[in-house]
Amino acid sequence: MKFIPRKFKNIESNDIVDFEEVVNSSNISVILGEPASGKTYQLKEYTQNNKNSILLKSRYVIKNKTQKKHILLFDSIDEALISYPNIKDDLIDYIEENQDKKFIITCRYLEWKEYFEKELKDLDDELKIYEIIALSKKEIDNLLKEEDRKFFWKFIDDNHLESLLKNIMIIFHLVENFRSYDNNSNYVNIYERIVKEYITKIGEDREEEDTNRDLDELVLIASSLATYMILNRLSFISSTNLKKVASECYKIDGKSIIADDLTAVLKTALFEKKGDEFTFFHKSIQEYLTAYFINYKKLDFENIKKLFANKLRFYEEFEEVIIYLTNMNNKLFNDIVNFDPFIFRRHLSLTKEQQKQLLISVLDKVQNEEWMINSFKGTGIRSQSRWRVLNGSSIFKYCELTDKEVYEIIINHIDKNPISVTTFTYLIKLLEFKYSKEVEDFLFLQLEKISSSEQVIYIINGFIQTKTFVKEYSFNKRLFSFIVDNFIDRYNEHNRKFQEFMITFFHTLYVKNNNIDFKIIQLIFRHISEYDFSRVIPYLEVKDIEKFFNYESILSIFNTHHLEWFMFILLKNKKYKEAIKFLEENHFIERRTLYHPNFILSFSEIDKELFLLLNRREEKNYNIVCRALSFYHLSEENIKGLIKKYPIEDFLDFYICLSKFFKIILHLLKKNESYYIYLENRKKR
Repeated sequence: MKFIPRKFKNIESNDIVDFEEVVNSSNISVILGEPASGKTYQLKEYTQNNKNSILLKSRYVIKNKTQKKHILLFDSIDEALISYPNIKDDLIDYIEENQDKKFIITCRYLEWKEYFEKELKDLDDELKIYEIIALSKKEIDNLLKEEDRKFFWKFIDDNHLESLLKNIMIIFHLVENFRSYDNNSNYVNIYERIVKEYITKIGEDREEEDTNRDLDELVLIASSLATYMILNRLSFISSTNLKKVASECYKIDGKSIIADDLTAVLKTALFEKKGDEFTFFHKSIQEYLTAYFINYKKLDFENIKKLFANKLRFYEEFEEVIIYLTNMNNKLFNDIVNFDPFIFRRHLSLTKEQQKQLLISVLDKVQNEEWMINSFKGTGIRSQSRWRVLNGSSIFKYCELTDKEVYEIIINHIDKNPISVTTFTYLIKLLEFKYSKEVEDFLFLQLEKISSSEQVIYIINGFIQTKTFVKEYSFNKRLFSFIVDNFIDRYNEHNRKFQEFMITFFHTLYVKNNNIDFKIIQLIFRHISEYDFSRVIPYLEVKDIEKFFNYESILSIFNTHHLEWFMFILLKNKKYKEAIKFLEENHFIERRTLYHPNFILSFSEIDKELFLLLNRREEKNYNIVCRALSFYHLSEENIKGLIKKYPIEDFLDFYICLSKFFKIILHLLKKNESYYIYLENRKKR
């Protein structure tokens, strides 16, 4: 299968970069992503093409204390937590002992936030965190033959399989096999097909078994072993103690599993082999097979809870198993949704009635369950990672419900005296994916009711901390007005979170909609530091920059650094007359602080219009010429190109003025006959 290089988003800057940038950007780079999102696949591809790198499973950290390779890629440190509780401390020690090396670490979101982030950031404050980006439709098309593309996407749409396309293993499988599926294909039978495909192949470095075994029997043995490993928190088993493992596996139809049974499945491609240790070739397959076995054993809900949950909810490490189980057996829906509705974030085929019940249960939990309130409260770091994981999932979309039905459920199942931070945050997220004017009005009514209380401060802080926005323009404008009218005095330009909030507002209200009052632009800009101007000014239209220039109190709002940005945009957009006028009115403006390479103009961008405007300046104002040209990259090669384009003999006065500031021009003048004629005439005068 053709490899598609993955893209990654910098969590802090939102920049989209390739893997080379991830490797080179810092000594420690962390890649976050959900199971089967393609993290391991990218690491394997990189190590195959880079001899100075090595891919390490995290449990081998201690065993491999010394590494000659310079780039060390640690895959899935979250999975090591199960059987390697000291992984965090040992990983930190390992990094400290190898400070001359680069580390690339992959992890799931929640485990990173809860177990690793603080200590690793303390270890290296320049650590970079990235999120792997799902393959786009265009990238998936590149895996398909041109004649297959139309039929592939019809198959995906007809069977509602869009959510599965975040899973790189599923993508590869469907690209190769989608024509062999019928139009009733679902989550479960796709995984079932993959398991049978791998279990009928012999694994690498293993000999084929002579005895013939029934395919279904092999799947059951593998699923019993998967369940044993999951419940005992084992990421691998050793071939040296198969008798012990077999004796502890669950029976199949009353029959005990023996060592030979395990040997039979360990020989298949379902497992990867390293020495005498065996692991499932993918964690998601191990989790699927565990769910398969639980469903085969027909365990009731109470027994499922005993295995995978505490009194309040399912353990996070077993979340994937329960997700697979709910897709296999809809009869468990009522019990599971009432116990832990958030487990349904990936359920792909809920009916309309099930979606109603799910929404009601979620509303009940976010209002009444203390663990849920603390865990999902809008301003916490843990909350942000949870909302990120839940984004775009079934608990927000409710595709089968109309806007009116969603609104009626909210009205009938929310305690409105007063609305809690957690409830409000959930409803905002719901509005993001399932917008309706009725729900918007309801939320602002609740805000107005508590606008004088401390409760609303927590809600607004939740917006600011998590940068929660709804795609609907009218909502964002309304929210901005509410915050400005009630809380703007509580924040200032030194509040970093508030600045981020304002920047996001600018991009939401202005860049995406271009429908914003100039007074709002002023207000946003007044709360953005000069450091962050580079993130907003390039998007500002010239007509709005001109409004700033015509504003009488511009110098009371902005400092010199801000005004340099305005000048840059005018020149970039070839508004030369406006730029020259601005320089005439503000004698201190020149390019002094815009050192970022993306914000300097090339000399090749100088139009004849600007050149002629500058050439007409009286000599006493030639400092304006130099101030204007300070925004362009000036090198010897640039100047030679300028002279070639605009000859010295035609613009002699202009170049003589510039020679006072740029020695290279004086050097070139001395090679030009016109310059000496000029000097002779001057002597005569």
